[in-house]
Amino acid sequence: MQKKIYILLAFVLFVLSACSASADGELIHDDIRSDTDQLLKITEKANEEKRELEVNERSLFDDYKYKYYVGKFYDGNSNSEYEMNDLEKELVRRVSSLALFVNPSESLSSEKSGYDVFRENVDELLDAEEIPDELVDKHMTYEKQNGVNETFVEDAKKVFNFFDEAEGTITDTYVVDSFLQNYTSEHLKVNDTYYMHNELSDDIQFYIEMLNDQMWEENRLNLHDVDELENLIKRAERY
Repeated sequence: MQKKIYILLAFVLFVLSACSASADGELIHDDIRSDTDQLLKITEKANEEKRELEVNERSLFDDYKYKYYVGKFYDGNSNSEYEMNDLEKELVRRVSSLALFVNPSESLSSEKSGYDVFRENVDELLDAEEIPDELVDKHMTYEKQNGVNETFVEDAKKVFNFFDEAEGTITDTYVVDSFLQNYTSEHLKVNDTYYMHNELSDDIQFYIEMLNDQMWEENRLNLHDVDELENLIKRAERY
């Protein structure tokens, strides 16, 4: 009898340890999976109702992006910083993009909508048992900015001064080219450290890229856009 009890206990411990190992081996952190499921329910409902996301729903997507795009976050269960793997980084970008395809226009019944294509891709990532080779090192891990990075602001001011003085004529564009090499719509690079954009730095980046396009494609600058860039930079200095 006692031998049977030992055998039973050994079996229970084996099952528990197997379950524990399986949980530890999950490719997607519980927080990411839970928040992703929440957003997918929102997009599914909006898509079925053929409507755009409401303001409070979009706000949740913004929170999701701000929390996870950086590639690491504070894990309350372990009281430590968790660095995301390549699959998780791709997942949060796909889920964020899914919001853009809600409320699709009518399409042929034989064709999938953009929403359906992205949703299937999200489901494939959620069900993945290993990280696909094409995702390895695709996305980096960033640092978050405290306010707006001072070096970025100073460089943006140089670009603004160039646009402000150009008066619609193309001269030496080195200052703009240098800026766009170090700063992209995805990140800021300062002293070999990569920072994730926040809303204000992202707006500054957008206006500089737009003015650069105007300069080359139209050979002139929209003065209203130049003024708006100046206002954004002033806000960043006070941030």
